[in-house]
Amino acid sequence: MHRIGSKALFLATVLLAAALPCRAADAAIDDEIARLGRELAQVQSERQNNRTQVAQDKREYADYAARTRQRLDRLSAETDSVKGQVRAIERRRDSLDAQMQAVRAGARDYALRQEQFRRRLVDACDSLLLRARALPPLAGDAITASLSLLRSESASSAIDNVEAVNRLYQIISELRDAMGSIQTTEGPSPIAGLRGTIYRIRIGALFEAAAEEKGELAAIWTGRDAQGSVTWRIVKDAATAGRVLKAVAVREGKAVPEVVDLPLDASSAQQGRAP
Repeated sequence: MHRIGSKALFLATVLLAAALPCRAADAAIDDEIARLGRELAQVQSERQNNRTQVAQDKREYADYAARTRQRLDRLSAETDSVKGQVRAIERRRDSLDAQMQAVRAGARDYALRQEQFRRRLVDACDSLLLRARALPPLAGDAITASLSLLRSESASSAIDNVEAVNRLYQIISELRDAMGSIQTTEGPSPIAGLRGTIYRIRIGALFEAAAEEKGELAAIWTGRDAQGSVTWRIVKDAATAGRVLKAVAVREGKAVPEVVDLPLDASSAQQGRAP
């Protein structure tokens, strides 16, 4: 019995000695397993976080892509609208260019017509100047001066055609009135050969005569010379001068109306010539 008990005690001792290292190893393994479990749990948590972040990034990217597409669509629509507006503006510009060209062409045509009309006005002034210079000086000098000024201003484009036409009509009216009117004046003598105050009478476009206030000398208009200067015949005859003075007085109502024999033909009177 004693030997069996000793063996049992020895075997128990051996088993206890063998069990102690096993328990230590099991504890280390458990610790390692626990550590690995913690690391695995951390990895799984990180993976879950990563999946969550990826899902969020995908949603944000999808939203961004959708907004970007919408923005691109709006920009494309705006670009198309701008292009349409540009094309419309280009069409309007082309239309305006065509209208401007038409206006310029019209302006050139108008300027050409105005210039042609201006030349016709100048020609009309030249024609009327010939008629005005054929008038007696009392009428012809003023009309000639007006026509000469109008011709100069028209030829140099100093006045527009409308004003020129209005003035030309006025001059023509004065010319017509002069050809059918009788005119008398009193004033200093512009005629060489007559001195002091003279009296002048003009009858239409046919006759003009002047006489000194003293009634001794008279002058009868005879036209113009080759240089265009007015010519007079000086009549040294008191009777002729008296008839001129009488005609002036009757015309102005200063004498009883009567028929006055004017010296329409000075060739039969005593006469001299004065420019």
